[in-house]
Amino acid sequence: QTGTSADAAVEKDETTTVAFENSYVNQTGTLQLTKTIKGDVTPEEAAGLLTFEVKTTVTENGEEVDKWVGPDGKLTDTQTKLTLAKAFTFAEETGKYTLIISNVVVGEYTITETDKDAEGNDVTVTYSINGGDSQTGDTAAAEVTDGEITKVDFENDYTKQTGTLELTKTIKGDITKEEAEGALTFIVATKVTEDGQEVTKYLDKNGDLVENEKDATLTLKDFTYDEEADKYTLTIERVDLGNYTVTETTKDIDGKEYTVKYSVNGEAQEEGSEAAATIEKDEITTVEFEDDFTNKPGILEITKTIKGDVTPDE
Repeated sequence: QTGTSADAAVEKDETTTVAFENSYVNQTGTLQLTKTIKGDVTPEEAAGLLTFEVKTTVTENGEEVDKWVGPDGKLTDTQTKLTLAKAFTFAEETGKYTLIISNVVVGEYTITETDKDAEGNDVTVTYSINGGDSQTGDTAAAEVTDGEITKVDFENDYTKQTGTLELTKTIKGDITKEEAEGALTFIVATKVTEDGQEVTKYLDKNGDLVENEKDATLTLKDFTYDEEADKYTLTIERVDLGNYTVTETTKDIDGKEYTVKYSVNGEAQEEGSEAAATIEKDEITTVEFEDDFTNKPGILEITKTIKGDVTPDE
């Protein structure tokens, strides 16, 4: 029978036995983890990166030991990682990943987000517990109580790491400003990997990478001209990190010859119309081109024909 009291009769010279049995069951609650991803990383990209550990400390044989919680709520001695891609469920309507862990033994737990870094991005991690104030950090301490749902909401805000590309153009020699502005163009190209394939992308004046070279062709009209310095400058901000090739193309101008030199980040000038430059986080990469135009030399031939009653000698 179930109960904490029993009626028993004691008879003469007999032994009356009353047996009690206590069956103990751990008090448990539910731990609900949610993950929201914002910024310059898609949920699909982040899903392959993010993992969580849920850990607690228990006393065994008089010593404190670490235990990890698995997706089934059981405690284990083995370090267990809960991956966003496998353990969580994604809801498109809310844009959130959710993992509900039932039958979690009551107590204090530490939830840590690991492997959160996405290449080429900075990330800010915040969390809240049971709808409370948002806090910055990737480790949350939460208490699981009997029969209750403890909610821990994580949010990652990714910001793409970028740098700045500054192009300058100096024009010397026998050419007018109008002639130069109509003759010179620039292409900034880089290689990126898409769906496992390396493809060429072109940087436009707004800092966006586009597929069509024509849409990213830069002319001197995109530059700002400084009359005092006699120099054209174009500053492109929020450029993705990586290696770029900056190529100047020059249309032939009748009667003109030219030489092109360039310098990257103030280093020694080199002759050529193609410069390799690396964009680094929060840095300004400068590529300076200098064109020197000269008039093509020609030959002037003068002829004279003499007619009439005068000899050539006369």
